[in-house]
Amino acid sequence: MKFLNLSVSIFLTLFFSSIAMAVNQDPDFDKERDREISRGKERIQITEDRIKCLQNSKDFEGLKKCNDTADKRADALEAKIKSQAHEGKPIKDNNQKEMKHSEKNKQN
Repeated sequence: MKFLNLSVSIFLTLFFSSIAMAVNQDPDFDKERDREISRGKERIQITEDRIKCLQNSKDFEGLKKCNDTADKRADALEAKIKSQAHEGKPIKDNNQKEMKHSEKNKQN
C-alpha cells in the first residue's frame, strides 16, 4: 500500500511539473527550433550538392569550381543568418570571442 501511495505521488508530481514546465516554456521556442532546423538542412543541402558536383568532376578545374560554388553558397547562407534578428537583437557570431569583464576593465 505504501508503494502504491509513493508511486501515485511520484506520478502526480511528475505529471503536474511537466504541465507547469510546458506552460512556462518560451512561446518562441518552436519558431526558433524550426529556424535552426531549416538552417541545418540548408547547410546539408550545400554539402550534398558539393559532393554530387565533386563526383561528376572530370578534372582539377571541375573540383575547384565545385568547391568555389559551394563556398559561395555557404558564405551567402551565413551572411543571411547574421543579417536576421533574433528577438530584436543581432545573432552573435560564434567565432567572435567575448571579452571577459576583467579584460574590458583593463582596456578602460
